[in-house]
Amino acid sequence: MKAFPFLAALAFVAFVAALGTLYTRTVEARQLSAAVIDMEMRLNAAQLDAKELRGQNEQLTAAVTEQKRFVTELETKWQVESDEMKKKIRDLEGCETEKNELKTKLGMEEEELNKVKGQLESDRQNLEREINTLKTQLEALPKVCKLIGKMDPETRKLCGLPEQEEPKKEEKQNPS
Repeated sequence: MKAFPFLAALAFVAFVAALGTLYTRTVEARQLSAAVIDMEMRLNAAQLDAKELRGQNEQLTAAVTEQKRFVTELETKWQVESDEMKKKIRDLEGCETEKNELKTKLGMEEEELNKVKGQLESDRQNLEREINTLKTQLEALPKVCKLIGKMDPETRKLCGLPEQEEPKKEEKQNPS
């Protein structure tokens, strides 16, 4: 019986050890349960975040698609405008070439016009000299015509003198 108290103490120690183990296991289970609950809450939050992110992703995907469509439209418009600008630049270059040709032609025409003006001025001066010479000759003509006024009627006409008087002719016809 001496072993009985020892066995009882051993059973008591084993019981306390089992209770301690059970208690630590219960605490661990509670901690694990709390950790599982925490993980479930995190998982739920992550799932909600994932749903929200999927929604945002869909919105962003739609926005990116819209932006790509807009960029495509802009590139198309830019290409059209670029082609039109290139055409207008070619037209402008053609106009510049034509303008330069017309300037050259205008210069040649102005040069020709100046030559013609010079020739006309020269001709005008020559004609004025000739007119003045003819005026001088015309002024001298009446003096000459007075001298030859008694000549035949055609010469009198050239000089601008009146025809001989008719009465003289009639006198010649009356004596008969």
